Amino acid sequence: MANELRIAKLIHPLATGLTALSGGGQTGATELLPGINNVTVSVVNGDSVVLPTGEAGLKVTVRNADAAQSIDVFPASGANLGAGADTAASLAAGANITYFCVSTLVWFAKT
Repeated sequence: MANELRIAKLIHPLATGLTALSGGGQTGATELLPGINNVTVSVVNGDSVVLPTGEAGLKVTVRNADAAQSIDVFPASGANLGAGADTAASLAAGANITYFCVSTLVWFAKT
């Protein structure tokens, strides 16, 4: 078919119904997947999730669908989200954020 333009659908992996680790912390935190992650349960502020091991070009979106509690988003061990290695970023209830990995240990975020 000459001169036909086709646009492919880009479908991102989706993880739903995630529960943040009760009590928080990096070790044992609920592991997120590349793609879109919908965290629906956080029992108290500071319950936690952790990004996958970094790889340049990786993109991870986190949605905190809990109506009342913030969650802490940790990088994988040794990685940095911008505030220092192994330091979490807080994600408010009802908010979302996308992290982009630029190297194994460095991520940046866009809200």
